[in-house]
Amino acid sequence: MKVWSFDTEIHRKRPGLVSPPLVCGSIVARELGSERLMIDKAQARQFLANAISNRDIHLVGANLTYDLGVMAAK
Repeated sequence: MKVWSFDTEIHRKRPGLVSPPLVCGSIVARELGSERLMIDKAQARQFLANAISNRDIHLVGANLTYDLGVMAAK
């Protein structure tokens, strides 16, 4: 199993806007020496789609539930 940390960066929060639009994302693998990669919106969506459909990938993140909500809000 491969463990990936996933995070999203969003536009500034505003009153009444539960999930502000996605700006970019970042990913890092658990493996020693792995670099943290900044990815654009399209890459973040593609990474998440691949991760969800792959049983060998485990996603973690400090605010993963919120990040998944941001991704689903599109």
